[in-house]
Amino acid sequence: MVEKHTREVRDLAIVPVRRGGGETKKDSVDGQQKEKGDSEAAEKEKDDCEAAEKEKDDSEAAETEKETGLRDTLAVRLCISGWLNDKKDVTAPWTVFEGDDTYALQWEIEALEELSNALTALIHEEAFKYVKGEILKRTFLAALMASMAPLALLKIGQIIVHALTLLNGNVFGISGFCHRAVKGNVEGVAGAAGLVLGGSLIALIDGKAPAALSLPLAQVAASGFLVGLGTKLSNGCTSGSLVATASFFTTGVITAHLFHGDSPAIGSFDWTLGPSGAEYLAYQLLPLAASFVLYIVAQRTKVRSGAVNKNNSSSKSIGLSEESALLSSASSDTTNATNYYEPQSSLRTLAFFTTSVQFALALQLSSLTEPIRVISFLLLPLHKAFDPSLAFLAAGALPLAIALYRYGRGNEVPVLGGKWGIPKGGPIDLRLLAGAAIFGVGWGMAGVCPGPGLINLGRALAGGANASQFAVWLAALVGGGLLA
Repeated sequence: MVEKHTREVRDLAIVPVRRGGGETKKDSVDGQQKEKGDSEAAEKEKDDCEAAEKEKDDSEAAETEKETGLRDTLAVRLCISGWLNDKKDVTAPWTVFEGDDTYALQWEIEALEELSNALTALIHEEAFKYVKGEILKRTFLAALMASMAPLALLKIGQIIVHALTLLNGNVFGISGFCHRAVKGNVEGVAGAAGLVLGGSLIALIDGKAPAALSLPLAQVAASGFLVGLGTKLSNGCTSGSLVATASFFTTGVITAHLFHGDSPAIGSFDWTLGPSGAEYLAYQLLPLAASFVLYIVAQRTKVRSGAVNKNNSSSKSIGLSEESALLSSASSDTTNATNYYEPQSSLRTLAFFTTSVQFALALQLSSLTEPIRVISFLLLPLHKAFDPSLAFLAAGALPLAIALYRYGRGNEVPVLGGKWGIPKGGPIDLRLLAGAAIFGVGWGMAGVCPGPGLINLGRALAGGANASQFAVWLAALVGGGLLA
């Protein structure tokens, strides 16, 4: 019957754990008699003998049970191994038991070995992952790995900010927003207002205002004035020029050492996004959706016009300042050969506003709104207060920004109409280098540039803190721009 129900199991067997064990003395005698007796008579005699002995044993057991209330039983231990690395493992784990009453169930050895090998490999892999994770957590590699988390979020910010290029044909130049807003440019006002509103939203999410600047108010004003003057002279913070970037970074480093050289060492780097990081990321979906809606609406409402006239005054119709008109004329060789769409002023203004709100959230995620982080980065690695986190952010954001700038322009016709206003670079002259150097000095003094200045003003206003420092800084920025 057992054979009938187990015939599909090729190697089913009950194996004694201790070889040669498992037999009683009587069984051994019976075995010897069985070997000697090969006739039917001997077999019959043996069977009769066994039956008589069994009857006698049963009678004695019954008497004992009747007298003592106990009954003798035969104890057999049956062990089952479920983890086999080798056939010997069927019985090897159970040799710890004494006596000859232990047996092991043997079944599907090949399948169990395959299962055990697979489980062993899985355990080794998971153990290695755990050890690797612990190594990363407890060495300097933890800082490197954790720093990668903000990179993905900053890349999302770069993608959404690039929407301004596709929708309006403009770069996201915040110093340009400020300088144009002072002259009454509606789009500049919208961009600046979006950054302030974004700062207010950050304060409502965090429930706190930005830290106060460590400089006296006079030096805060001087910093803002130099930043305003420098950005106006050099047509922006970076001006799209590596030479200008090297110039302002050099003067920024020197100034940071002069004003903040006694900064204390940082106990430990904070590479996290902070407790509100997930909320910042979630809120960025709103301006992303707005940009998408603007793109769809523009496809349905844009009106195609004739070719751009090199001498026309379309820059006035979209409210561009003299600076923007110069940028537009720099790309006139492209736009002259193509058609453009009539500017949709209200939608263009809305695009400036929504992308600015998003950019504020992206800057907060990257900690670029924290002046102390900027200053600590400008102190460079040899200083005890050096903070390298911004270097990792730049390494993550710049490749994507460059790729979008070079290869993500579309047909260089703004979806929301108007001229394509992306600069193609200009001559490297004394005005550019001097403006970049002056900007670097102002930046190194307070660790604030136009974007973070507007954002922190909104944070201070919404957070209930004294906003006078950032208000003075921005007022001085405007003054420096007007002087230039």
